Amino acid sequence: MRDIVETLAFHEIIKHLLLKTRTAYGKQKIASLSPYMDAFDLKRSLDFLQEAMRFYVAYGALPFQSSEDLRNMLDYAKKGGILTPHEFSLLLNDMENIEKTTSMIQKAEGEFPLLKEWIRDFHHLHHLSSAIQKVISPMLTIYDDASAELRRIRLKIGKAEADLKAQVAHMAQIYHAIMTDGGVTLRNGHYVLPIKNSEKSKVPGIVHDVSDSGFTIYIEPNPIVEQNNVLLVLRQQEEEEIKRILLALTKMVIDAEKEIIENNQGIGELDFVQAKAMEAIETDSYVAHISSSPCLSLKGARHPLIDRKKVVKNDFFFDQEHRILVLSGPNAGGKTIAMKCIGLLAYIHQCGLAIPTDEPGTLSLFDHFLCDIGDQQSVADELSTFSGHMESLRNILQQMTSHSLILIDEIGTGTDPQEGEAFAIAILEEIHRRGAFLAVSSHFQGVKEYALLTDNIQIGSMRFDVENLTPLYQLKLGIPGRSYALDVAKRHGIPEAILSNAKNQLDHLHQDDHKEMLQTLEKLLLEHEKQQEILQDKLAKIEKKEQEIDQFYAQMEQKKQAMEERFLAEKEERLAAIDETLSSVLSALKEKDLKWHEALEIKKHVENLHEEKVEEEMIEEQEIRLDDYVKILDSTMTGRVIRIRNQQITLLTAEGLTIQTKKTKCQRIHPPKKKVSSSRLAKGDPTILSSIKMEHNVIGLHVDEALESVSKYLDEARLRHMKTVRIIHGSGTGALRTAIHQYLNQQSFVESYRLGNGNEGGVGATVVTLK
Repeated sequence: MRDIVETLAFHEIIKHLLLKTRTAYGKQKIASLSPYMDAFDLKRSLDFLQEAMRFYVAYGALPFQSSEDLRNMLDYAKKGGILTPHEFSLLLNDMENIEKTTSMIQKAEGEFPLLKEWIRDFHHLHHLSSAIQKVISPMLTIYDDASAELRRIRLKIGKAEADLKAQVAHMAQIYHAIMTDGGVTLRNGHYVLPIKNSEKSKVPGIVHDVSDSGFTIYIEPNPIVEQNNVLLVLRQQEEEEIKRILLALTKMVIDAEKEIIENNQGIGELDFVQAKAMEAIETDSYVAHISSSPCLSLKGARHPLIDRKKVVKNDFFFDQEHRILVLSGPNAGGKTIAMKCIGLLAYIHQCGLAIPTDEPGTLSLFDHFLCDIGDQQSVADELSTFSGHMESLRNILQQMTSHSLILIDEIGTGTDPQEGEAFAIAILEEIHRRGAFLAVSSHFQGVKEYALLTDNIQIGSMRFDVENLTPLYQLKLGIPGRSYALDVAKRHGIPEAILSNAKNQLDHLHQDDHKEMLQTLEKLLLEHEKQQEILQDKLAKIEKKEQEIDQFYAQMEQKKQAMEERFLAEKEERLAAIDETLSSVLSALKEKDLKWHEALEIKKHVENLHEEKVEEEMIEEQEIRLDDYVKILDSTMTGRVIRIRNQQITLLTAEGLTIQTKKTKCQRIHPPKKKVSSSRLAKGDPTILSSIKMEHNVIGLHVDEALESVSKYLDEARLRHMKTVRIIHGSGTGALRTAIHQYLNQQSFVESYRLGNGNEGGVGATVVTLK
């Protein structure tokens, strides 16, 4: 029996996850992924994943860089080794990762209890970090000020090097006449003079090299030798002091070994869960629920290793009463892929990963994942195809329990068809008796009949386009499927004479009652399926129409409320103007030297006020006719009647809006004698105010440009009393989305915001609700 990981290609899932990890420990965790066998441990893993997904969507990736496995390095230090500047930099990198990651998670708004609990266990080794930074430079050199002794030695080295260079220059002047054209050069780290071979006796010193021609001898004069020796002693002292400093630092590291390892693994764990979260979001996957009773419910399940543009979704369901699914249908129609999809999604869920479905699935824990898929033939073990299948089935029967998930492809094949069919039914009966979950494929007619006639066994088929002779890869439950072998053979160019002969042979071989019964049942089920599709289509149209009606009435209600609010505002404005006029009239009347024409003007003002008041007076008990002015009761809306149909009337308001209502809800009023100015109408007209778009696109802008653009857009939206808008920022690296979310968090006028749904742009858009 092949290993389940190999059969289901789980190693390909591992490869995808490894590409998203940054730490050595995280990669180790991914590489060693295996199913949880304890529900509590699995739930904690999935809860952590769910929280990490929410955090990643809201704030982007955690800020840690790469992190190496530090355990071997620490073991070396404990055995007396001295850590190098590079190794100290790895330690320092982990400490910086801890500080940055802790800071980001602590500042995050929202409920992230597991992440915040996790960072509380980090050790902040400030003393060690400070000590390393005082010694090791970013270029991995040792600072002069690492110790007073090192500084003293390096000052001496600097003076000795200057003296050496001066001595070299002096020697070059002395022997200039007998030197070749090469000038002072280095050989084996020593300054040497290129002396003519014929003149070498004139330069006492050490010969380091001879040119290929033998014409030039490279000599280090004795005064330079003495100066080099002084420098060599100083460099040995420097090396010993550096060794002493690094040894002291290494001892500090050994003292903090436990904290360092825990931090290193803690960062790796966060890297591990973040990689799972990134993969889940990238593949549009959900964290499934854990069921305490036997269950596997997956809606819109996709095989994660098939291109999302090509993969076909399917629904799968198993429970206490439906433990076995028998799949039939054409060759290359998707039966094996469907079974592998069931097994792989159940396996990766139990490994603590999200699964690609249309909504969160529900699965129970399985103690074994067992399968017999593919050709089990083995030349090395001298096994035929049938013998290989028998070995796999024997192992399955030995290991399975009522909590196992089993996948068997083409059960009973590889031998005499009648014996294979009988054997397949016997295996199904045994697994059914023992209560495991089983997905099995078969072309045997007897197996299909057994599934149809046995309670608690589901039968399904992979759909096939008969007209185009192509598989559809869609699972339909309750319908046994044909193999369509002859149709597929025709598609592949088999001669018609052979196909016709095969059809005749088939008719002679299958004239039994069971065959006819299955064919009739299949036709009835297909007809039922078509009727169901028609019904579902009609229901969808009715639901869509109901939504449109609800949306229309909601819009009308909003318009009504907006108009009432505007009319109330205008009424208050008019009353304020009246109060102001009355005040000026009263003030004028108090003047003792009031003239006659001024008194007439005051009288005219009062008459005008009276006329404005009369405009709103009701006309009692009169039939409403065309061109009458009416007021809608229980509101402030008024208008002219432009249409009457039975008890329904249509009004035209002063703002140009048409409103339909009943006569019984209206009362005649006097025609208005004043018209609202067009400029004032434009100012209050909600159709003009709504000219701003409901969405704002900032894709391609820099963060600062995008934030300025979003700020201006939201100001305009608020001026127009808009409630909900959408900001399109794209998915990308998440930097722009994070910056916009941080800006929204700081604005008091923002009531809430969320990422878009599937039809709103997903993680590439943010829907904002304004107060």
